[in-house]
Amino acid sequence: FAEASFDITPQLTITGGIRGYHYRNSIYGFFGYSAGFSSHTGESQCIPGLTFRDAPCVDLNRSVAASGETHKVNLSYKIDDDKLVYFTYSTGFRPGGVNRRSGLPDYAADTLTNYEVGWKTSWLDHRVHFNGAVYDEEWSNFQFSFLGLNSFTVVENAPSARILGIESNADWRVSPQLTLSAAGSYNDGKLTQNFCGADPSTGVIIATCADGAAQAVHGQVLPFTSKFKGNITARYTFPLAGWDAHIQGALLYQSRFETALRTNDPFPPPLGNDPPANDVKLQGAVGAYATADFSIGVEHEKTSIELFIKNAFDQRGEVNRYTTCTTGTCAVSYPHGSTNPTVLSAVYVVPIQPLTVGIKVGQKF
Repeated sequence: FAEASFDITPQLTITGGIRGYHYRNSIYGFFGYSAGFSSHTGESQCIPGLTFRDAPCVDLNRSVAASGETHKVNLSYKIDDDKLVYFTYSTGFRPGGVNRRSGLPDYAADTLTNYEVGWKTSWLDHRVHFNGAVYDEEWSNFQFSFLGLNSFTVVENAPSARILGIESNADWRVSPQLTLSAAGSYNDGKLTQNFCGADPSTGVIIATCADGAAQAVHGQVLPFTSKFKGNITARYTFPLAGWDAHIQGALLYQSRFETALRTNDPFPPPLGNDPPANDVKLQGAVGAYATADFSIGVEHEKTSIELFIKNAFDQRGEVNRYTTCTTGTCAVSYPHGSTNPTVLSAVYVVPIQPLTVGIKVGQKF
């Protein structure tokens, strides 16, 4: 990679960069079922003459490779010693790869183009710091995964998406003892065209289709993307019997997010957020949650002791929820007149850390 900066004026600086890359992802070995269980995976797809350790045979021997470059241009303007604004244009990529199930096509690299305007400022004699950025991210051929035939994970490319967002953080030293901090982000990520699926033999995205034939329609929100995340922290320091003591409290909030891209992927809704009885939508979401953390501690020279409480009110938020079976097996139904779903297969939930009380002791050497 290479990067260079040039001061156009004492206040205005331009920076340009380029990074070249070459990747090769390969997979060699055995994956799948025995010959008596499946006619299209595992032993039924053995490649003659190839062996791999103690596996029955080799049914995977593929690789993908590509080369390219990414770019960056940044303009920064220094208003004064305490304030700066900037504009950044940058690109990025993620390598393509090979699906484990034989017969499935490879998936291509995806690319991201980012346009960003930001600011970094200090106010009131450096007692207040306020930073942030507004951005537009254009995502092309983005990779996503889902459960395919026989519950094998499949990776495909979807068409273009767009993420409009803003993020900011602020620190305010109210007094020598009290500091308040806050940070938050808002992201609106959606498909910008219908996802019509990919050609089963080549993996190439099908360009156009009607809304009724699409696996996900334009405007569908991107999975695993909360629209809003935010936190606020207050910390108060004071002397205590010759030690430096502190009390701290923090609140965190995260909004709901979808767990799948395709409209019919079968993820039930979160507990406590059941849809109406006549709602037959199969795609669910991880619900919003808020947590509170508290701590009190002391420090003297090289020794520190802190008592902490995480998730003080024991909120049962979720990091993720998923199922390990295919669409035909993992169905969700809502009996007439009931708001409680009948789940026909297990759903696994990854929870946030529950109420935790602990003590930390530190010693510097």
